Amino acid sequence: MADDIENVIYAFAMDDAVGYIGITGGRLTSRLRVRNGYSDLVFREINRALGEDKTVWILYFKPEPQRYRDIDIDMGRGLEIPLQKKFKSQWTTQGYGGYGRIIDPIVQEIMAGLD
Repeated sequence: MADDIENVIYAFAMDDAVGYIGITGGRLTSRLRVRNGYSDLVFREINRALGEDKTVWILYFKPEPQRYRDIDIDMGRGLEIPLQKKFKSQWTTQGYGGYGRIIDPIVQEIMAGLD
């Protein structure tokens, strides 16, 4: 994995489920090395999947910056919660918990404009 991959949205996924979706805020390699940055649930589920001979993928995407009117939008942060909602990531314990966020309508408007 290259050290220059930074400011991305990423996921831990198996063939049948997306377990965790997060953002880096820096280099992906640095984020993956942070032991206390994840709940025990994330580690337990990854280990369980590997113990069952499942493949756990680390997927990442670096979205292009966007502007909404005069505001620079961090698309990684803007996509994190909608993707957690869409995929209902099972291992996310502190992210989207059913509460709407102020950015949701902005993200919806941007996504509608991409269709």
